[in-house]
Amino acid sequence: MDTSRRSVIQVAGAAFLTFAVSACAGPGNGGQTAKNTVASGAGAGSGGGGDLGTLRIVTSSQSLNFIGITDDFGQWGGTGLGVDVIAGDSKTNAAAIASGSADVSLQAGNTGALVIAKGLDASIVGAVLLPWNQLLIVGDRVTASRPEDLRGGTFGITSFGSGGDYATQRMAGHLGWGKGDYKEVTIGGGPSGLAAALKQGKIDAFYWNAGVAYQLEADKVGKVLGKATDYVGPTVFQPIIVRNDVIKQHPERVVALVKGFQKAVEVMKSDPSKAVEILVTKWGQKQGPSQRAVEDLIADLNADVTIPDENLIGLGDAVSFTTEGKVKLSADELKKMYAPWTDLEK
Repeated sequence: MDTSRRSVIQVAGAAFLTFAVSACAGPGNGGQTAKNTVASGAGAGSGGGGDLGTLRIVTSSQSLNFIGITDDFGQWGGTGLGVDVIAGDSKTNAAAIASGSADVSLQAGNTGALVIAKGLDASIVGAVLLPWNQLLIVGDRVTASRPEDLRGGTFGITSFGSGGDYATQRMAGHLGWGKGDYKEVTIGGGPSGLAAALKQGKIDAFYWNAGVAYQLEADKVGKVLGKATDYVGPTVFQPIIVRNDVIKQHPERVVALVKGFQKAVEVMKSDPSKAVEILVTKWGQKQGPSQRAVEDLIADLNADVTIPDENLIGLGDAVSFTTEGKVKLSADELKKMYAPWTDLEK
């Protein structure tokens, strides 16, 4: 058995234990990384929550796919909803939800569905992005001209079971690679850490979103060699996961969150320069790669936020693959963890 795949199962189990222990500690005591607020906005147009109160959203900082929720496109004005964005990652999001430190988690679908299957009291209400739109980034010094040429190479991931790990494993399976044909190593520090490892030659490639990929190309640190969608079929890449008590007690907050995102999508489509401006002025990225990244993102965004049945089934396949078949979700189980936001309007 491939050592890296064994690690996926172990880490997935550890993540479940982490959020279970944090939940026992009570609200505000778990998910310690979730206390680092990186952005906030108030629907009523002032600091703090509006008439609907505030939703605390945990996600990776500077995640391009979630920019329509985590950054300001004027989408919260008039909604009465306050939105606080909290720093987290695939290792800590579930703990923040379970402990009550956060109300909403934005993360990769495979890890999100897995922790729900293992007992996290939350549901998927929709998805901002369905296709697994990560790009394969290789070091500028790497001579490979196609993914097949990376056989024998070292791939960086943030953690086993992460979105980048899933994309890497899917690619390897599609290309017929077996044990010993490639290596995965975990790198801390998110995309910055992976980019540094790529520049230093510690890894040959990694998967991430277009914002990072095109920036590294512009800096002549890396180059884009492929897309995860070449290897991953219909699925749910970036779901919106909400605590069940929030869904039950405050469905209007969830609806307002989704409609705010939809308004941001409208703004981006009508004037992409607003999203580019955020990447340049707030994130410190270059104009050219930011424009390319925003164009790619707009094409992939799931504007109605609903999830088709075939994508939901594909999400189950992602969970099964991530755990080497240790966790298999039936169609009924997948439907039970999906609480469509459109039902909350009724």
